[in-house]
Amino acid sequence: MNANRQAAWWCLGAVSIIVSLSAIGWMGYDTFKRARDNRLTTNVQKLLDCTNTVLAVQFVMPETKELSLVLGLHSGKSHSFEYNGKPAHQFVGDVEIWHEGTNVVSFPIDHSSVQACTWLNHRGIPEAYVLNWTHKNLWLPDKLKPGTTYELRLDFTVNAPTNASVWASLLQRHADAKRQGSIVVAPDRQ
Repeated sequence: MNANRQAAWWCLGAVSIIVSLSAIGWMGYDTFKRARDNRLTTNVQKLLDCTNTVLAVQFVMPETKELSLVLGLHSGKSHSFEYNGKPAHQFVGDVEIWHEGTNVVSFPIDHSSVQACTWLNHRGIPEAYVLNWTHKNLWLPDKLKPGTTYELRLDFTVNAPTNASVWASLLQRHADAKRQGSIVVAPDRQ
């Protein structure tokens, strides 16, 4: 009977060790998964090509920490901006974001107030400028609700860029990017 009792204790000890190691493994995996899902990732999405002076596109806003509108100039030149980081191509215009007939966000843009960036280099666009960085109190994720459809309107009043495109650069949690993807551009309603 003493042997049976000893075998039971060995069995109980082995089960306890297996349960403990399983719990530690699960906690480690859960910690890894949370760290992976909360890691921030950058996505860029082309919204539209600059084909004339007035441009518009509809998009669905994703869950994001940061949204920047980027003008990419397909100039073929690497960093053709002037010595101060401003574009050699001079343009002036307005950006507006609308939702169901209501203007949610609007701000002016011009060549002297944009910020040069390299965010589109991996897309073969060496010259790019962030349009909404220089405007105070213009944090787009605070103004735009995830899952809502908006219309982005650009009106170039002076020197509309040719051979250019407008992009959205998003800083998202890995889990949000995996679940939702980037900005969804709505099809034209013509």
